[in-house]
Amino acid sequence: MIGAVRSRRAGVLADQRDARRVEGEQRRDTIADRDALIDTLLEDVEKLRGRLDWLEKAYNDERNYTRALQDHIYRSGGTPPSRSPMG
Repeated sequence: MIGAVRSRRAGVLADQRDARRVEGEQRRDTIADRDALIDTLLEDVEKLRGRLDWLEKAYNDERNYTRALQDHIYRSGGTPPSRSPMG
């Protein structure tokens, strides 16, 4: 009888250890998946920042060209300014 109780306890403890091990592996997998997703998102953010910087510069260049052209038209002077670097 005592042997059976000990065997049952040992089985329960082994099952608990296995359950903890599996849970730990799942947690590590989840953390690795999360970290991989974070890395991917950070790369995407950096690419988008680069594109945004380019767009802001292009917008400012175009705006400056438009202002220069408007000023030229307003003053009715000589040859219009050269074409925008964007165009």
